[in-house]
Amino acid sequence: MERHISMGAQSFIELLSKALNISEYESLVLLSKTGINESELGKKIYAATKLLLAGLVSEIASYLDELCDFLQIEKYELGKVLVSGELAMMPGFSEYLSTNTGISVEKIDPWEGTGTYPLKPMPKKIQPEYARAIALSLYGLRHS
Repeated sequence: MERHISMGAQSFIELLSKALNISEYESLVLLSKTGINESELGKKIYAATKLLLAGLVSEIASYLDELCDFLQIEKYELGKVLVSGELAMMPGFSEYLSTNTGISVEKIDPWEGTGTYPLKPMPKKIQPEYARAIALSLYGLRHS
């Protein structure tokens, strides 16, 4: 079972941009370089996005509960949650998600090792749309 969570980095970028009165590009840089951590800036980012983070964690936790019910297992038996996309790469996000769900979280980057060069780079905004296809293709290559 898998679920695509529709709340993505763009929601966080827009919220942070308004909260800190900075451009969306600056927000993207802050989220990807600083993230939510113990630094003064990281704490500001967390304060500005904590309601959105809480909603996201709630949605993920709800899905994990549904999954456990479906599989008739305890949550600890899941092992780990795999996350991908711009938001997943934000420093501190995996730790926050793990702390608030009680499950280990691992970041995966489906673009890693794909050797897309010399193809034109894909715009970051649409990369997550291809993540599943790339991951399945790589899985197929490794297990064929």
